[in-house]
Amino acid sequence: KALAHIGQNFSLALTSDAAQWRQGVLWYKTAWQSGHANGAGWLSVATLTFTAPPANADAYASFDVLSPSMANYLASLGDNVGAVVYDVTRHQYYTYNANGLFIQASSAKVPLMVAYLNWIESQGRSPNSNDQSLLTTMIENSNNDSAQVIYDTLGYDIGLNAYLRSIGINDYQPNSNGWGWGRWSPLDMAHILTLLQEGKALNASDRAYALSLMRNIEPDQRMGIGETAPAGATYEMKDGWVPSPDGLWAINTSGIVTLGSETYIITVYTGEQTSYDGGWYITRQVCGPVGKLLA
Repeated sequence: KALAHIGQNFSLALTSDAAQWRQGVLWYKTAWQSGHANGAGWLSVATLTFTAPPANADAYASFDVLSPSMANYLASLGDNVGAVVYDVTRHQYYTYNANGLFIQASSAKVPLMVAYLNWIESQGRSPNSNDQSLLTTMIENSNNDSAQVIYDTLGYDIGLNAYLRSIGINDYQPNSNGWGWGRWSPLDMAHILTLLQEGKALNASDRAYALSLMRNIEPDQRMGIGETAPAGATYEMKDGWVPSPDGLWAINTSGIVTLGSETYIITVYTGEQTSYDGGWYITRQVCGPVGKLLA
């Protein structure tokens, strides 16, 4: 019976003198570290490699490696929830339904911001006062009119999708009703936040500017991550929420959290939620424990 689901590059320690043959297969007793937690279990030799991955290679595991109780909670919610955590400090990913596609709502303003700043850079200039006004109101105040202007400038879904493909996001699903109704995955959001955090999507000045906007979200729009970030942590974030045509809610929270030398990226997306409060409850149930485990 599987205790935990461990994937590529995840570092394991072999327990001394613990090896057993079972039905012709050699098994090793192993232990692992995930943030401030740890676990142990048996793995068959066929699932292990003794060749070290490249330095700083990303490792992958399911949520049950980080927190079995949280993994059980997420599993109880089915496919209407997806979550990704990237432990930047240790280069470890933890995922649940990471490739599920969810309505973006106002989280779409993050790729709009990054694509727009990239468009400005392609002109060999810095954001002017008009650009700054659009970006500030779109991110800090979540102004939809500003988002629409930027969306139009980029060339609607064609322009936005072209940029996303250029940075490795290939599963974005545009929607004819506009930017907020497009669908993408929690892994897509984690990817663009990682590029932003690591300085791989924009030049240094624009990266710092983008992060400062996400750090200064107005207080009444700091749900999810903003409600649960560890005391003393800094965080750059963006939430999204919208009632679908069927009356059910799509709610998400995403961001970069840093406390001392610890940094992690987290995205939690929900769909088909029967209530607004219920959607935010889910995000808190995931974000809160992750903060305690990783920061």
